[in-house]
Amino acid sequence: MRPGRRLTVATAGLFVSWLLHDLEEVATMRAGSAELLARVPERVPLPEGWREHGMPQEQVVTAVGLVGAVMAAASADGYRTAVRSGFYRAALVGYGLHGFGHLAGSAARRGYTSGAATSPVLVIPFWLWAERALRAGQPPGTRHVAEAGQVPETERLPGRVPLPAALLMLSLVPAAHLVAHQLLRRVHQAGVVPSGWRNSRRLPNGSAE
Repeated sequence: MRPGRRLTVATAGLFVSWLLHDLEEVATMRAGSAELLARVPERVPLPEGWREHGMPQEQVVTAVGLVGAVMAAASADGYRTAVRSGFYRAALVGYGLHGFGHLAGSAARRGYTSGAATSPVLVIPFWLWAERALRAGQPPGTRHVAEAGQVPETERLPGRVPLPAALLMLSLVPAAHLVAHQLLRRVHQAGVVPSGWRNSRRLPNGSAE
């Protein structure tokens, strides 16, 4: 692979692989959440209708969009800095750990969970490939330039991503769902419901709007 192409794959590839992974989640998360949330004890408060019907599709789509904005920004910053960006590297590590989280969830359930299909074939392989390139000590495809003495020491990659930074990125998904819920609640209170989502919402009696 040509040097420039390796840099593009390492950065744009983070967003593209995330997008493909989350298309699976958009298609399956609502049905999966219905079974999961039905098991939550009654004493644990949940938004109205979630326990009976699962997470509304509008919630899934909004949360995925919020996460996508962050992943797109991280990928762009990684390309801009030739993957020296701490933001990009934390997003990469968080993405890989996210994939292992899906597998752990499926193992605990002993069955499929949303996101588990693409985690072992897309999420984790991409993360491992990019991490190997980073551990080489230079941005993917530019090590030959460093060996020629054309890259100053100040531009070499920093050390490993601090664990708190990676965990912060790992918390991005639950944070996005929390923000999405608050945004949608305000939208509904204002009486504005996107037409494409009307049939995906449920009234308390179980009928569709």
